[in-house]
Amino acid sequence: MKLASRYSMLALASLLGVAACTAATDDTDAANGEIGQTDDELVGGKVDTKDSWSVGICSSELNTDPKKGKIGACVEPHTRCSGSLIAPNVVLTARHCVRQIDYADGFCDSTFNDKPLTNAKIRVTRAASVLDQGAYWRDVERVLTPSSTRSACEGDIALLVLKNPIPGAQTVKVDLDTNLTAKHPTKLTVVGRGMITNDIDLTTLEPINEQLGGAKKRVLENIPFLCVSDTDNTCTVEDATSPPSNVFALPAAFFLTGPGIGSGDSGSGVLDGATYTAHDPVLIGVNVAGTFDAKTGHGNAGLAVRIARHKTFVVGAVAWAAAKGGYAIPAWARFADGLTK
Repeated sequence: MKLASRYSMLALASLLGVAACTAATDDTDAANGEIGQTDDELVGGKVDTKDSWSVGICSSELNTDPKKGKIGACVEPHTRCSGSLIAPNVVLTARHCVRQIDYADGFCDSTFNDKPLTNAKIRVTRAASVLDQGAYWRDVERVLTPSSTRSACEGDIALLVLKNPIPGAQTVKVDLDTNLTAKHPTKLTVVGRGMITNDIDLTTLEPINEQLGGAKKRVLENIPFLCVSDTDNTCTVEDATSPPSNVFALPAAFFLTGPGIGSGDSGSGVLDGATYTAHDPVLIGVNVAGTFDAKTGHGNAGLAVRIARHKTFVVGAVAWAAAKGGYAIPAWARFADGLTK
C-alpha cells in the first residue's frame, strides 16, 4: 500500500482517521457530547445496550473542567477509541489508539515507535458513553503489542491488560481461523463508539460534517464482507486520500468490509455476523481504518486487521494475563489450533 506523501500528513485525520480515536472539534462538542442531532445512529446502526464486552478507551487525563464537559469524562480530542473485552482483564484494540506512529511517505512504510500516545494513563470503561459523568473507569496496567512487527499496517493491534480483572466479565470467542479466505463470513457486525457522520472535503481532504452523537456505544449489523488479502494486491479499495490513482492494494494482514464505521471506532471488534446473537459471538478482526469515496467524500469501506494473523501473540498474551489475574484461560485460547491445550 504505497500512498502519496499527502496521506502520511493527513494520517489519523483521513484514511486512518475515519476509524481513529474520536476528535472533539469544539467546546460545544465537548460540553454536550455531540455535534448536531442526538437521535441519529452510527452510520445506520443503533444504540447498543447488551454487548457488555464492548468497552470505551481513553488515553488522556479525565476532565476536571465543567466548561469542557462532564467531570470525569474523556473529552480530549484524538484520545477516544473502542475495544473488546476478550478476557476478564484483557482488552483488544488498535495499536494506534495507545501508541505513536513515525510516519513515512508510504503509510505501510510507517512504523510504531511505541511511545505512549499521551503522558496520561490509559483507562477503559463499559459505561454507555466515554462522555458520561461518573463513568466507571478501570486502569490499564500494561500494553502488549506484537514483537514480530512495528508496521503501521500489519502491526496495528494491541492488548490492554487491566490492573484488576472485571468480576464476572463476559468474554467473546475469538476466531483464530487462518483460512479466512476459504470460509469468510458474508455479513459482519461491529460494536463501537464512533461518530454517526464522518465525511471529508474532496478538495482539502479534511474532515467535515462530523457528528459525534454522544460517543454512545452502537451496533451496526449486516455489513458486507468484501474481500481479504493473503498476499499484497489480492484485495483493492478506492480512497479519496490516496491520489493520483485513488486505488490501492491491501496488505496481507487486512480484510475489507463495507461502509459503516466512523472516527472513534478504531479498535472496535469485527464479528462474524452469523454469530452475533449467539452466547459467544465470534470476533475475527479489529477495525483500524476506513476509506472515503473519491466522488462523494462519504465513507465507503472499512479496513480490519485479522486476529488470525496474530494468533500466537493474542493467545500467548491472554494465557499470561490469565495467570496474572488468577482465572482460567478462556476456552477459545485453550483450544486454538496448534497452540495451548
